[in-house]
Amino acid sequence: GSGMDKIFNGWEWAGYAEPIYEVEYGPDRTTLTLPLIDSSSDSSTGRDEWTNRVDESGATDARKRSILEYLAEQGAASRSEVAEVAGIGKSWASKLLSEMLEDGEIDAEGSTRDRRFRLKGRS
Repeated sequence: GSGMDKIFNGWEWAGYAEPIYEVEYGPDRTTLTLPLIDSSSDSSTGRDEWTNRVDESGATDARKRSILEYLAEQGAASRSEVAEVAGIGKSWASKLLSEMLEDGEIDAEGSTRDRRFRLKGRS
């Protein structure tokens, strides 16, 4: 639709990497991933600057701590459980989880659809 075109054009105009658009059926779901990464560079500096701008208050660290505590108690959790525990949306949960994976704090197992996350070194 025209709303989508506006988003894509705006993102292109701002110089960000192209949004990722996924449509799933059963249940019907549209996932739009808007990468806050400069399209002209492969580095993730765009993402880091954005993270710092949006929350310099340490909220991200606090949320990561609550996720780690939850995983310590539960053993493993899905992305939606993590989102609920941290009080954030699923897309932000995905972002935090992928950062935590990159930092080697947690492990992931299973396919993308039913991925489970657990503390590093726990099985």
